[in-house]
Amino acid sequence: MAMRVKLAFVPAVVLALIAMTACDKENVSRGKFPVPEAVDLGIEVDGKTILWASWNVGATHAKDNGYYYAWGEVVRRVSYTWTTYRYASDAKGDKLKKYLGNGDATLLPEDDVARKKFGGSWRIPTEKEWDALWLTKNDPDYEWHRENMGLRIVSNKAGTAGNSIFLPLAGYYQDGSTNYELNKHGGYWSSTLDPSDAKLARFFQFSFNEDLVCVTNGCHRCWGLSVRAVCEK
Repeated sequence: MAMRVKLAFVPAVVLALIAMTACDKENVSRGKFPVPEAVDLGIEVDGKTILWASWNVGATHAKDNGYYYAWGEVVRRVSYTWTTYRYASDAKGDKLKKYLGNGDATLLPEDDVARKKFGGSWRIPTEKEWDALWLTKNDPDYEWHRENMGLRIVSNKAGTAGNSIFLPLAGYYQDGSTNYELNKHGGYWSSTLDPSDAKLARFFQFSFNEDLVCVTNGCHRCWGLSVRAVCEK
């Protein structure tokens, strides 16, 4: 169990402003894509503090589902299938044009919708960064709360106490134009290609049944999922 150190209280709003100034170059409105605040939950990956966007790409506030994208695409689709997928040459995803798993296992900035829509150093989280977030579920320095239509993750960690992000149960688009599991399931892309199959990319998913279930897994790249951005402090 992590040792708790009692420090002087710092209002959460002040902490949020401190986190925001770390990415102040990103906090400029880009047309219909208002740029979110950068929230510091005290999570480090490979020695870098990861700041989490306060809402999804395409959203205007934290509980807005935002838009859905296929992996590596920067425009929305009416239907999410291999036929409509930018990097597929067939209807089954067996013939791919890019990201084949041969040294190109992470999205390039030009194919990262978070970078395209928010600018600056915003990007889609790697699988490792999503893993670091969901591992806080059993960390005594964090709280996970089920809220209406989503999940709130709150930091109680010294220096970031009171800061939180909300992840909507936005559902996903699977092989077509129907949103599956809206208000029941959350699916968020990582920037990491699945090492076992180039047709898949890694993503973070969570759902509520009797208990909260969360995991990172592989998903067909042509499906439409939510995007939550990160940047580094």
